[in-house]
Amino acid sequence: MKKIIFCDIPMKSNLKPMVYKGTGNANSKYDQPVIYPINAILADTISKQDEIKVVLLRTENATIRVRLN
Repeated sequence: MKKIIFCDIPMKSNLKPMVYKGTGNANSKYDQPVIYPINAILADTISKQDEIKVVLLRTENATIRVRLN
């Protein structure tokens, strides 16, 4: 199945892995530590047969720019 994932990644240093199981708006069942919550959701929802496109959103100098690769 084709999937497009829109995500933002905090541009902070010294992030520590943690378990994001069942937090926020998503009910992830993934119980391993990850640095970014999106990784727990992806681990739960994608399979090897999926065709994935990830669109990274980030704020740069108070201007939102979208980069499609």
